Formats: sequence, C-alpha cells, structure tokens
Amino acid sequence: MKTRLAKHRIKLGRSTGGNLTSAQARFIAFAILVSAVFLMGGSSRPDVQSLVLLRPISVLLGGYALTIISYEQLQLVRIPLLLFLGFALLIGLQLAPLPPEIWAELPGRATVAEVSAVMGLGDAWRPLSLAPDRSINALLSLTVPAAALLLFAVQKEQQKQQALVLFLWAAIGSALLGALQIFGPSDGSLYIYRISTEGAPVGFFANRNHQSVFLACMVLFSIWFIASASKRDRGAPLRRAFGMAALLLCFVMVLIAGSRAGLAALAFTSAIGLGYARRRKLIPNQISIGRRKISGRAVFAGLTAFLLGLVGLSIAQGRALSIDRLVNGAGGVDGSDLRSELAPVLWRMIWNQFPYGSGYGSFEDFYGTVEPLNLLSNRYLNQAHNDWAQFVIEGGLAGLVLLGLMVAWLVWRMIQALRADPGPSRDLALLSLVVLAVLGFASAVDYPLRTPAMAVFGMTLVVIVEAWVRRRSGGVCR
Repeated sequence: MKTRLAKHRIKLGRSTGGNLTSAQARFIAFAILVSAVFLMGGSSRPDVQSLVLLRPISVLLGGYALTIISYEQLQLVRIPLLLFLGFALLIGLQLAPLPPEIWAELPGRATVAEVSAVMGLGDAWRPLSLAPDRSINALLSLTVPAAALLLFAVQKEQQKQQALVLFLWAAIGSALLGALQIFGPSDGSLYIYRISTEGAPVGFFANRNHQSVFLACMVLFSIWFIASASKRDRGAPLRRAFGMAALLLCFVMVLIAGSRAGLAALAFTSAIGLGYARRRKLIPNQISIGRRKISGRAVFAGLTAFLLGLVGLSIAQGRALSIDRLVNGAGGVDGSDLRSELAPVLWRMIWNQFPYGSGYGSFEDFYGTVEPLNLLSNRYLNQAHNDWAQFVIEGGLAGLVLLGLMVAWLVWRMIQALRADPGPSRDLALLSLVVLAVLGFASAVDYPLRTPAMAVFGMTLVVIVEAWVRRRSGGVCR
C-alpha cells in the first residue's frame, strides 16, 4: 500500500512539474504579462499606483521563466540580454555612493556641495544621480521588459506566433476603449489614468501619442497576420476577417486620435504594409468579376484610393485632429509646440552633464534647474519629448555608447534580414525591424518606450529578430 502511494505521489509530482513547464503554461505566463501591462502599464509616470501590482507580477513571471529557460534559449537572445544587463548595471553604478571630494567635482554639483558644507553635510556620501529615488524607480522599471525578454525566449516556436496575436487583441481592445472615450466625458471613468490626454481616445494608454503609434504599428502586423493564414487551414477565412477588422479599426482610430507622431507612423506602416501585401500576393494579379477582369495594379490603386478616402472622410467629419495638428503646426490643439524650442536646451543639458550624466530618471528634476525663462509656463515637462537626447542626458558617455551599440546591432540585423532568402520567419523578423524603426523615430519626438506596455512590445520585437538570426546561423530552440 505504501509503495503504491509513493509511486502515485511521484507520478503526480512529475505531472505537476510537466504542466508548469509545458508549452501551454509558458504561453499563459506570457499572456498574463501582456494583459497586465496593457491594463496597468500604459503610463510612463513613476507615481502610477498600478505599478505596485504590475512590477511584482513581472518579477514572479520573470522568475518563472528563469527557472525553465535552457542554455540554448539564452543563447538565442544573448546580445539583447547583454545590452539590457549593461543598461541595468549603468543605473546601478549611478546609485553607488561616492566620496564627497569626488562627488563635488562632478558637473553641476558645486552649488549643492557649497550648501551642504554650510549645513554641515559636507562629508556625506552621495550617488552620481541627481535624483536617486527616480533612478531606483528606473532600475525597478526594468523588471517588466526583462520578464518579456525571458518569457518570449522560452516559448516554443509554434507558440511564438500565437503570442504575437496577443498584441493584436490588445490593439483591438485599446482602440474600442478609445472609441468609447470619445463619446464619454473627458474626465470620465473610462480613462484608466488620472493624468491623461483629456478628451482624446487614448485607450489603455495615458497619452494619445503612445496609443496612436502603437495602433499604427499594429496596422502592419494586422497585414502580416492576414498573410500568414495558410490556405490549407480551415480557419483561414476567419483569421483573415479578424486581421482585416483589426487593420481597419487601428487605421481609423489613429486618424481620430489627433497625434501627429501617430499619423506619420501610420503613413509609413501603411506604405510598407501595402508593399508587403502585394509581394505576398494578398492582392492578386487579376480579379474576375463576371466577364470583366481587373488587374492587380488596378486593385492596388483602388485599395490605396480607399485608404485615402478614409482619410478624406475623417477630415470631412472633423475627426482627423491629427491631420489638423500636422497642418497647423504650433497652432494646434495643444497650443505652442515646444519641441523645436527645447532642442537647444536639451543640447546644453547633454554637455552640462557630460561625460557622467545626470542619472536615469532625473530629467524632470534636472530640467527644473536649467529651464529658461522664455519657456516658463503653467505646464511642466516631465520628459524631454526626445528620448534619444534624454537617454544621453541621463546616461552620459556610457549611455551614448550603449545607445550606439544598440543602433549598430539593429542596423546589422536589418542588413542580414534584407540579404536573407524570403520566408515566413524572415518576413516576420524584417517587419519587426521596421516597427522598431518606427518606435525609434517616434522616440525622437516623444517617449513611447517609457511606458511598460510599449517596453514589452518593443522587447518582444527585439527577441523575435535576434532569435531568427541565431536560428538561421545554426541555433536551436528547445
């Protein structure tokens, strides 16, 4: 009896362990993370209360991925992982206490050192960061994209495409919520975050730019989703219908949102998407309607005209606020556009703190000490609205080197993808690189990747690209 019971316990233990490491369990873990970041991580602010729940969830899911990840899977994401760890190490070094005589010699610290001496605090050891609490928050924020990197790396190949579909569902949900927000009060309960772009269809985000750029990127992935439907699959018609619905919904909501960055991203992703659709023969060479035959070029031109017609209809209905703002420039809805006036200020901030940097997360506090009188207003600047410049302001020379390595890696991967033979996995890697480029351009006028939701989306694309290159060069995913 005891022997049977012992055998039953061993089998039960093996079964439970197998279930926790199965492909289904890994997919569920990634789905939980994606759901959590879109429901709780659509804002870049460090004081959002939902982060108290989101970050522990990310740590638990990341820890789960670490316990089941194999050496081969780690090798598949080696370079992004090393760059990510380098970034985390840099923030950690910025938080290390420095002797007072060294700290006082750092750029911009002389006045603080003099005040501290008067107050009798001259012998205090301080970190390099001008805002240590914000730098700690920046370090903790890395737990979310780290969980995404590890969880997507442990997915089986057949689950990875399904995992990408989760972002399509998130886009549909965010677009539908944005549509409801249009008809409700500007400060109503449909807005998830207390500080949001009031009256705009921000969906799961707090900022209409972030919502619009994400939806514009998902236009391209909707076309990929349609193209990836196999003709032999019985569910292909339903899959194509879902992809088309996602495409149209995302396209129209970007027009309505009123984001110039989103409109520029939409124009780019739509152009790439149409070219991809034609190459994948989603637009046939010839269509027969009765006795009439229509060439593929005519269909392509008609589809382009249809999309332009949607833009025109949106303008006619007075909903295309993004186009109004693009045409009117500084005289748009948001008032004076400070980005061009900020450029010389950001440049001075870079040199003011070079080569050490002000510390990640410290931009808002640092900007308050150098803000010129002509830019003073009743609005405050919590981010630089140019993430490339802000990364160097806060990270100094080390941040610039990390940024250069990341860009060089992406450019090299783009070259490899363009030279590779066409195929479904290569196409997905290439489209991921295109979307990463869109996010990079958007980061020149905004800060989309500072939201946990977009950080997870971006990290997933990075893993897709690197894993494809590694598999192509002989790596295996087990």
